[in-house]
Amino acid sequence: MKFSCPKCKSKIEIQKTFNKKMHVSCNKCGIQDILEFSKNPDEVFLEFLARFDKGLVTQKELTIELADEGIIRADKEINEMIGESNPEKFLEEILRSKKDFISDYKIMKNSEPKMGCKVGDLGLEEEISNFLNELKIKQFYKFQEEAIQEIVFGENIVIEAPTASGKTEAFLIPVIQKI
Repeated sequence: MKFSCPKCKSKIEIQKTFNKKMHVSCNKCGIQDILEFSKNPDEVFLEFLARFDKGLVTQKELTIELADEGIIRADKEINEMIGESNPEKFLEEILRSKKDFISDYKIMKNSEPKMGCKVGDLGLEEEISNFLNELKIKQFYKFQEEAIQEIVFGENIVIEAPTASGKTEAFLIPVIQKI
C-alpha cells in the first residue's frame, strides 16, 4: 500500500527493523520518525500522522536515534569498517547513505586460480576438446580439472571459486561427456 507524506504528498516509506521498531520517512522532504512495531502498516501510518499533527515528527536527521535503535551504523563504525581502504565513490555513498544497516564491509581480493592441465590432456572426447579449443579454452584451471575428474567418476562436489572463473564449465563438461 502506498502512503502519502502529510507535508509534501510524496511517497512515505515504512521500514521494519530487526529490533521491533518501524522507521517512517519521506525521501523528498526528509521528515521521519521511529515508532513501535506493528504488523499492520496502516496502524503505523496512523500513529505517524497523529505524531505529525502534534509536531513530534522531525525533519532533522535522526542519525543518533537511528544508530541507537540499531537501524543504521554510526559514522564511527562505518569509518572503522572502511579502515585504510579507499572505496569507490558510489560505494562510499552507499556506506554513508543512512538508508540501511551495513552489516559488514570487506575488500576481497580475487587471486587468479592456479592453472591445471591442457584441455587435450584431460581425456575428454575429441569433439568436446575441439569445441573448447574453438572457444579459445586451451587450458583448465586446477579446480576445473579436479572437478571434472571427480564428476566423471560419479562424485558429488562443491566448487568454491571467484565469480566468472569457470565453475559452470567444470560442472557441464562432464555431463556433456556422459551424454
